[in-house]
Amino acid sequence: IESIHDFIAATDTPELRQARLLLKRFQCHKLYKKVAEEPIPIIRDSGNGKDAQFKFAWQRKLWSMNESEIAEDIVKCSQLRGGPQRQAQHQLAPEHIIVEKRSIHHGMGAENPVSAMRFLPKKLLSKLREKPELLPIAHKIEEEEYECSIPRAFLQRTLRVYCRKDDDEDGGDTCNFLKTCYYQFIDNIQKREGLGMDNIGNNNNNNNDH
Repeated sequence: IESIHDFIAATDTPELRQARLLLKRFQCHKLYKKVAEEPIPIIRDSGNGKDAQFKFAWQRKLWSMNESEIAEDIVKCSQLRGGPQRQAQHQLAPEHIIVEKRSIHHGMGAENPVSAMRFLPKKLLSKLREKPELLPIAHKIEEEEYECSIPRAFLQRTLRVYCRKDDDEDGGDTCNFLKTCYYQFIDNIQKREGLGMDNIGNNNNNNNDH
């Protein structure tokens, strides 16, 4: 990895300019500041992403938007909140904002990975040296037997927003303003979509049950 970094730093190729700037920030420990993080709880998910049931309807709408759409809507909020003086000095632009949609799971999406495993009780471990035809059979353990030891959800979705502008450029004013505009953006979605439960995902799952 270091040799790749050295190669990028030494080149003057125009196409690698952004990579050189990013590498310089990393070397100077000027990492982009995270200004907001929004967990997106999933109540039920078949794994294909289409039949997921979110906790609230507004969370479904938020997750359906791509990163560029979210950044553009945050910029619109900044234009409404900022006023002429704010817009002249610290107007937000899409290039100031990094939106990251994260999905983290344990290897099987929304499914419990332990369900794919088979177990032997300790009393049968000594028989693992027997002939093949005499080997004990491992069995699946029902989730109810160990549900207190597993997470409530195996698929975690999170939305993160970062500010590209350094605090030392304006004392953190842009990052603080971005944070304010992000929460205004969330408030707007909640007002448009409502704070009710996610009936779309619930209806899809009910239809699949019949």
